[in-house]
Amino acid sequence: MKHLFLFLFLSSSVVYGQAGLYGTKIKGPLILPNGLNVNVGDTVHFGNGTIPNGDFKYITNPANVLVGLQESPFPYSWRGRSAIINAIRTMESKRYGNKTYVVVSAGRNAMIEIIPAIEFGEVTAINDEPVGPVKQESKPATTASVADELLKLKQLLDAGAITKDEYESQKKKLLN
Repeated sequence: MKHLFLFLFLSSSVVYGQAGLYGTKIKGPLILPNGLNVNVGDTVHFGNGTIPNGDFKYITNPANVLVGLQESPFPYSWRGRSAIINAIRTMESKRYGNKTYVVVSAGRNAMIEIIPAIEFGEVTAINDEPVGPVKQESKPATTASVADELLKLKQLLDAGAITKDEYESQKKKLLN
């Protein structure tokens, strides 16, 4: 009886830590838009969460339906801390398009939607090398052309900051 209980406990522990990882595991390196290579074993440094309570929007604890856990935002208590990348995954969906995640172990698995996490400051460095949006020099305000606005929307879509439906809706508004 003790052995059965131990087996069930250990089985549920493995399920708790591993279930819910989305997409397909890919071999690295992942090359970010800024040219930085990201590999399994690299260290990710966390900035501030972008949800009003300080939690992270683009860093989540994945759902685990086997033990009844829903996907949840990574807690604000991780700001300023770091974790080691243990997998790189990619996922394609009709609703959200292509997304690339890195998986870190932080008590349990956490998935980082890496490009928007960098863009919005939730990830500030990889292997102590600062990452983030390229700051542009300030220019006088000008009226952007429709082509410029479409380009910006496409960049947001490619970065995963907006969905394909949002992209199409905004594009339609610009072209009408």
